[in-house]
Amino acid sequence: ELTQSTDAGATWAYPDNYATKSTEHLYECTFSDADNGLIAGGSGNMRKTTDGGNTWMMVDNLFYQSTNKTFNSLRYMNSDTVFAGGSSGWIIRSVDGGTTWEKMDTDASSTVYDLWAVNDQLVMASASSGKIYLSNATLDTFTTANDYGTMPMRAVEFRGEVGIVTASSGHLYRTTIAEIDTLYEVFTDPDGDDLYDVEFISDSVAYVVGEAGKIYVSSDTGNTWKAETSPTTETLHKVAYRNNILWAIGQNATIIKLDMTPNSINYGKWQVVNYYELAQNYPNPFNPTTTISFSLEKAGHVELTVYNITGQKVVTLANKEMNAGANKVVWDASHLASGIYFYRIASGDFVDIKKMTLIR
Repeated sequence: ELTQSTDAGATWAYPDNYATKSTEHLYECTFSDADNGLIAGGSGNMRKTTDGGNTWMMVDNLFYQSTNKTFNSLRYMNSDTVFAGGSSGWIIRSVDGGTTWEKMDTDASSTVYDLWAVNDQLVMASASSGKIYLSNATLDTFTTANDYGTMPMRAVEFRGEVGIVTASSGHLYRTTIAEIDTLYEVFTDPDGDDLYDVEFISDSVAYVVGEAGKIYVSSDTGNTWKAETSPTTETLHKVAYRNNILWAIGQNATIIKLDMTPNSINYGKWQVVNYYELAQNYPNPFNPTTTISFSLEKAGHVELTVYNITGQKVVTLANKEMNAGANKVVWDASHLASGIYFYRIASGDFVDIKKMTLIR
């Protein structure tokens, strides 16, 4: 499922797979420019867009042709060269913007979690079992640079000469291009929570996010780190900086942001991006089951009710406390006659009604 925003992130469409037409899990989404991008995930599923994410085309690749191969990483080096990595230490490369792919030579067998183009002659990959892989100068062969034990090395990012690698159990490492084959541990989360992603927002400032909503910031190119006050306890998997806003996303449709726009009223404050919305059921028309999705700005009591065309209550699908963010309910109408039905949601001051059609 994919969610998109058309108002600079103020609101987000309820996640669905209408555009992707995919039924596999999606773990990565990346763009080379406003129009061209790739998504990838389970069972070698990879799709490409050339219109800003409005439509997606299936991309054949070696992961898809194999069995039980999952993508965990996509990384554009430039508009033409793209790397992807995942299961079994596999790394593949495209030199035509993601249309065709070839497998790289590698001594890797550990799951690749992230890839980063350090420069035009060096790519680093972080992987499970404490592995770090480095490419050769022609970028077609990867070899093991170091082994840091059993922990998954989750993410890697460089800014200038400095690189940061996040890992499980709260371990955080720093390296430099001059010592690219060696990582130095600079921080460990006191609770041992996994750290999943890292993002530089300047040459000296970097952020890390992870399990239990953990957020850490460094202002000295990753030498020291301090905790930020997080607005969530949900696990955060990805963090990205665009147009003066730092975004982080995580479990249970969690989206948070840190506005760093000069003179902004919310400058320097982490905010949860939630809102109320009742989505159109899918499929519609349906027979006999359909999914009703909705988003809650905050946790609270939710009543979701279905009525027939005469206004009679047919069924109450939800009447309970529910979490903020994205939620969904599946309705089985196999015992009802064909016709038009209405579903109504009420949570706090939010009330909305939509129409759906059952065809038997």
